[in-house]
Amino acid sequence: MTERIMKNLNAIILISGTIILLSSCIHKRNSKEIQKKTNLEQNKSIFNYSFKSINYSKKIDFFKDNKFIVTENIFRVNGDRTTKKYFGSYQKDENNIILTPKELEIAHYKLNSDFKEKSNRFPYKQVSSKINTKYYIIKWNDYEYLLSDQFNSLASYDEKNDFQHFASFFNSGIEPSEGDYYFKRKNKKKNNTKPGLNIDQIPKQWRTYFLNEPISAKIIKTEKRVEKSKYQNEFTFLRIYLNKGANDGIKKGFAFSTKYDDFQIKIDSITPNASSGNFRVIEDDFIKIGTEMRTRWSKIL
Repeated sequence: MTERIMKNLNAIILISGTIILLSSCIHKRNSKEIQKKTNLEQNKSIFNYSFKSINYSKKIDFFKDNKFIVTENIFRVNGDRTTKKYFGSYQKDENNIILTPKELEIAHYKLNSDFKEKSNRFPYKQVSSKINTKYYIIKWNDYEYLLSDQFNSLASYDEKNDFQHFASFFNSGIEPSEGDYYFKRKNKKKNNTKPGLNIDQIPKQWRTYFLNEPISAKIIKTEKRVEKSKYQNEFTFLRIYLNKGANDGIKKGFAFSTKYDDFQIKIDSITPNASSGNFRVIEDDFIKIGTEMRTRWSKIL
């Protein structure tokens, strides 16, 4: 009888231990799942801006804890990829975002794979690879753009900032929602009225680049020139001179086109009363002295 009782007690103890062990395992598993879910929620950005081109993309993710990650992908012809990630904190108000970068991680990937061949992390102060840190939030129809008046070596080979480049789109009447190197995101609420770009959003020092009315000018002179490329290939272009210049509000980088968009020039030289730009041609018979060119022929979208 005593032996039977002892066997029953042992069985009860064994079952109880098993139940406790299972409960502990389930609790740990649930705790891990909860922690994993919490981590995913914490790592999920609350909003982001991005852009991409054929071999390049860039994205800014903003998180609840006022942290940000700028991810820059550079794709090579052979399929390799270099990814730079800038980590730091940010401050945001209704019109501005200020970034404070703290670290840079550089990783190299082989042949479109997700396997890191090499990865290094550095304090931001010690690296030469820098990012713009001050952005203005600019709204145009269905998109929000982040524009910086700091110099951007990627987009600004001609030493212009985002506002100077952005003005070229505005002056031509076309919103750059699908192109160029601007951080952007689509508004959640679609605006069917298409209010356009409110110039009051633009910092005062850059508003003179945005034309309220198109500038009209006429061709007063052309010069044919032949030059050689670095590969020794010859190419012909026309130097086209217009009868308006700095006194008429023209700035370097302004684009002029003919009424039917037969050709276009970008102004790279200005005097008080004249300006000029190049047009690469095969035949130039259709370009006549007196032809009217404008910064914009259609309405602003």
